[in-house]
Amino acid sequence: MTIEIWKNSNRAIIEEADLERFEKSGWSKAKNATTTKPKRARNVDGTLKADDPSTPQNEAWEGGRVPKKNRRKKR
Repeated sequence: MTIEIWKNSNRAIIEEADLERFEKSGWSKAKNATTTKPKRARNVDGTLKADDPSTPQNEAWEGGRVPKKNRRKKR
């Protein structure tokens, strides 16, 4: 069975078996789905949470997604 998925204004038609792989890379079934910026996770008192390196998931960011670092151009 084929499924129509969206990322920003791009459309793709994929097999249902590949859906999980595409969702991990930001594709969605909804046409108007917007990608949200990663947010830092906070403790109950409002301070930023730290990542526990002994676990595979990153607890310092909501959803475990770490934003890409901006690289500065050399002059």
